[in-house]
Amino acid sequence: MNLSKGIFITVCAAFVGTMAYAAWDHVECVKVESKDGRYAERRMDLRDARVRVQDRLSDARCIEGRTWGYDSRKIWVDDGCRAVFEVRQYGRDDRRDDRRDDRRDDWKRVKVESKDRRLATYFIATRNQVRLVKRLSDAPCTYGRSWGYTNAHIWVDNGCRAEFEVRR
Repeated sequence: MNLSKGIFITVCAAFVGTMAYAAWDHVECVKVESKDGRYAERRMDLRDARVRVQDRLSDARCIEGRTWGYDSRKIWVDDGCRAVFEVRQYGRDDRRDDRRDDRRDDWKRVKVESKDRRLATYFIATRNQVRLVKRLSDAPCTYGRSWGYTNAHIWVDNGCRAEFEVRR
């Protein structure tokens, strides 16, 4: 294979990969925890979704199909698996869902900004239901590194500025 053909194939593969990634309309981070080794689940609309472990929070292993999994209605964990899951949903903005859980008025939008790359905290009851909806900074907003949340607040750091939605 000559050099120009190899470059073309690489560029095409990168373009197709970018287009496939761009097709995902909504990305959300969701924390689900198996406390004391017990089964736990988080109900949500996962039609047309892909779920993966973004950050494992437990010493226990999180193995898909054994200690965690998902279907069209929920993410579940068991045997001590505690993790933040990345949920990528295709076509979410175009799909009308009449379930109360996904209605826009059930979510409160807040802006949290790390000024001068310093830690900032926004105190609000989150019920472990927070999603980043719009990044406002040039700095990356990466869950667990430059933003995160607890039951009582959302935090940002390292220049991350963003709008978040919190379940009411």
